[in-house]
Amino acid sequence: MTDQTSAGRRPVIAVTTSAGADFGVFALIWAGVRLAGGRAVRVTSRTADVQPGAFDGLILAGGLNVHPDSYGHDVNPGARYDRGRDGLALEWAQAFWTLKRPVLAICRGMQLLNVARGGAVSDILDEEVLSTLPSTPLGYMLYRKSVDITPGTRLATLWGRTRARVNSLHRQAVADLGEDLSVSAPGEHGEAQALEGPSGVLRMAVQFHPEMMLHRRDMRALFRALVDAARRRDGESPANGAQTGL
Repeated sequence: MTDQTSAGRRPVIAVTTSAGADFGVFALIWAGVRLAGGRAVRVTSRTADVQPGAFDGLILAGGLNVHPDSYGHDVNPGARYDRGRDGLALEWAQAFWTLKRPVLAICRGMQLLNVARGGAVSDILDEEVLSTLPSTPLGYMLYRKSVDITPGTRLATLWGRTRARVNSLHRQAVADLGEDLSVSAPGEHGEAQALEGPSGVLRMAVQFHPEMMLHRRDMRALFRALVDAARRRDGESPANGAQTGL
């Protein structure tokens, strides 16, 4: 980064993804962050020497399931996991919580943030629920479901309404809620569709994928809320990319 003024600089947002995949997902998140006035940097196990303190905000991106070893449950033989990224993502989720820097968690990221706060997730085994979810690329692109947003939550305030239509790609759901997290949007089948932390530092998590719906103002607003929060971190100096090689 070359500009460091609070008004003109682009906050640097770390995005945790898989080391060998998810390039398309990162490209969409990069676009969402860029449109919001920020700069997204991909963080994987191959860039683990970069420290969380070098960034203004964090996005825990989607992907394959969080491995049950992280929360003490049994492995589901039919599930697909990405164990290689769990350790790094959990470490960064915990670090940003301690640093009091803003976090946006997406799908897998929401589940992982919940685990980082001492909660647990479960595989969706209910065949009735699974039958309503998409299973093809076209289905993932077109499918939408309704979620109710709890009045008075950060998400309700941000969107200015209490109901929305969202996409769905997940095969895990929040089970036991983590410490200092609350459900801000329950789904049609009762599973959490959004979480948030206490008032103050922005900590938002959504089960859907806003990066795949950037044509919608409400989805872009999620990235804008993160970037705005990263830009106005109280009492801290801006992240200095020049010192970290970003």
